[in-house]
Amino acid sequence: MKRLILLFSALILCTVASAQPSVTSLRVDRLRSAEGIDSEQPLLSWIVESPRRSTMQSAYEISVYEGQRRIWNTGKVLSDCSTGVRYAGPALKSGTRYHWQVRVWDDEGRASKWSPRSTWLMAMRSTTEWQAKWIEPEEQTAASPLLRRTFTLRKPVASAVAYLTAHGMYEAEINGQKVGNSEYAPGWTSYNSRLQYQTYDVTSMLRQGRNAIGIAIGRGWYHSVLGWAADSGRTVYNIKNLGALAQIVVTYKDGTQEIITSDSEWRSSTGEVVFSTIYDGETVDARLQQKGWSRPEFDDSQWKPIRVADYPLTDLVATESEPVVIHRTMKPVEVITTPAGEKVLDFGQNLVGREIFTYKGKPGQKITISHAEVLDEKGNFYTVNLR
Repeated sequence: MKRLILLFSALILCTVASAQPSVTSLRVDRLRSAEGIDSEQPLLSWIVESPRRSTMQSAYEISVYEGQRRIWNTGKVLSDCSTGVRYAGPALKSGTRYHWQVRVWDDEGRASKWSPRSTWLMAMRSTTEWQAKWIEPEEQTAASPLLRRTFTLRKPVASAVAYLTAHGMYEAEINGQKVGNSEYAPGWTSYNSRLQYQTYDVTSMLRQGRNAIGIAIGRGWYHSVLGWAADSGRTVYNIKNLGALAQIVVTYKDGTQEIITSDSEWRSSTGEVVFSTIYDGETVDARLQQKGWSRPEFDDSQWKPIRVADYPLTDLVATESEPVVIHRTMKPVEVITTPAGEKVLDFGQNLVGREIFTYKGKPGQKITISHAEVLDEKGNFYTVNLR
């Protein structure tokens, strides 16, 4: 009998434990990747999960930390709200990473465990914090410009945050490594009114001593003739020259700071991308590749000075959307030779992406890569439906 009672008690405990709610999918300002937000009071959201059907949240408790120091705690709040709870703690600081976690109680009073900590990184709180200037190549050509500069950090680095954007589409590198994982930055928006900038934690990319940053710029949406305006030859936006804006705030381990900006110290050149638009593709001449161009030891003595441009910074806003990122790498499911003799790589589905391949050929040999969604009625490559 005693064994049966113990077994029954254990079953009750297991049932209670298994019915305990849990907290998942923490978001800040409705973003999964909250790297660079400028909200004074970010909105915090989460999802409550439970094995028990029709479970309702009855209360929550949120804690926010700066480093190991808790700066805000709500206490137990009687509310079923799990979306858009407004942060109400001390003023948030630019370029600072905050951690937060939440626990909830269900409608039967069962408490969840504290969620794993999630984070957000603050962008600049005000455009007045920008010390950087817009920089451009002295000569604007069809080729995509490369901009770079070296700088020396005098002490051990505790943290570093980079704020970057461009007139055009950009990809940045520090010491030969790509900055961030986003593609097509700074993203499409109404450029006449606003331009997004991105915030990156680059602490692990910098070192005491000599460093280098490089920014490659393409035309993107900003500097292209949009398809529906092609007949008139106009662009939709009041465009400026291709250029970049960059500011890196470095905090040393002794608490002092140093700021590296886009300024007259930068130099410019071009590389293997000799033509690039988002709608009409690009032309790459691999013979013009400048290997190691974003590394500090690269010889840029043949590069040209840049021009500092006096554009207002009032249209800059922190990124408000999820970044475009690579989700997976696919291989062709079939290689087809069409009746017209075309070599077609069939990926088996309609997708958004770009190709990566290796080819061994002769210098000056041309390879043309086109994209299509279907084959025509004869089984040949079909592009009539494209812009």
